[in-house]
Amino acid sequence: MKRVLFFLFFISFIFSSMAQWKKINSPSSQDLYNVQMLKNTVYAVGNSSVVLKSKDTGKSWQKLSLPTLYNLRALYFFDSLSGIVTGENARMLKTVNGGITWTQQFVKTAAYANALYFEKQNGVAVGNNFLAISSNDSGKSWTEDTTQLKFIKLRSVTIMPNGKCWAVGDSGYLLHKMVNSKRWTVSKLQTNIHLTHIVNIGNQTLIITGSMPDTVNAGAYLNLMAISNDSGKTWQQNAISEMRLINGASFSHADSGYLVGSSGLISKCNNGFSNRGLQLTGIASAFNSISVYFNWGVIVGDGGTILRTSNSGGKPLLSIASISFHEPLAIFPNPSNGHFMVSSNSSKIKLDVVNMLGQVVLSFPAYEDSFEVNLESIGLHTLRVQTATGEVFNCKINIVK
Repeated sequence: MKRVLFFLFFISFIFSSMAQWKKINSPSSQDLYNVQMLKNTVYAVGNSSVVLKSKDTGKSWQKLSLPTLYNLRALYFFDSLSGIVTGENARMLKTVNGGITWTQQFVKTAAYANALYFEKQNGVAVGNNFLAISSNDSGKSWTEDTTQLKFIKLRSVTIMPNGKCWAVGDSGYLLHKMVNSKRWTVSKLQTNIHLTHIVNIGNQTLIITGSMPDTVNAGAYLNLMAISNDSGKTWQQNAISEMRLINGASFSHADSGYLVGSSGLISKCNNGFSNRGLQLTGIASAFNSISVYFNWGVIVGDGGTILRTSNSGGKPLLSIASISFHEPLAIFPNPSNGHFMVSSNSSKIKLDVVNMLGQVVLSFPAYEDSFEVNLESIGLHTLRVQTATGEVFNCKINIVK
């Protein structure tokens, strides 16, 4: 999907003044991979043993010290004081005093844990090479599970209230077991896309996101959202056209939540997956994880990026329906109030804006990639486009004041 989706991140710069996710000063420049919000307290982890803590819903942060230097990928906190971090060598470090001191609970040399989740005292961590380890005592002790296959990266895990565990990984692999079992059942969704995140809503609903670069079309990406409302028996898959790589997700209800990923993109859905829209940030960094508590939310990403909202990110500024794709062009929003963006994957385009009487009301001789258009006249207009290769085509935009 090379198309003009590649250029969507330009929107975030142009409309950055409208962004309702605000960038927060970070005490680290290391990539951050996981974040968890517990009322006012927030924790985040990343490379080089970075553990960050906020006591004011993410407004300000402090850097905590770990006894061992290693790259972190996941965390789980039971409350504001007690929690576990993990990553390289599947090393489990636990704190019971808010990160002042840490105790090592488990380590496996050359292993790598990517995700960690608990349901009450039962916990599971998954990682590279089908790594899966379990704890039944709130992380005090850990034992390895049996997963049979090797050389597949597991990326996310969740546990339902009834004790059923689910994990997802590369090439569409989907695993499940009960918390008191040591053996996972291995299956696959009908896809080879890498599955990046899984979340459950109660015992019935599961939501999986997945994404990977398109190996056939350079610069393009494949992604999906798979939803099951019958405890994983059947799945419905949908492509998420507004996103590139999807790295993280957070859902409060079966049809309301957030997706975050590459190029600073956030997609929010509310009361139905068709009712989605982009929330713009003015940042082009990759976002890796999101955690939401009521109206507060925190996102973390590459380069120590931290974003915060106190109003659920507000309403999406661009609905999915408002982005018109016309190869090799994107027009957004459409319909428009007269101010809209044109984004192209051609090196240069010549553009004429023609009204309903056939009159050229605006002309752009040779613009590159992405630019703004301000149009005073109302009604349906034609955008007459000539690319650098000489191709000419027309597309429509409706101006409503």
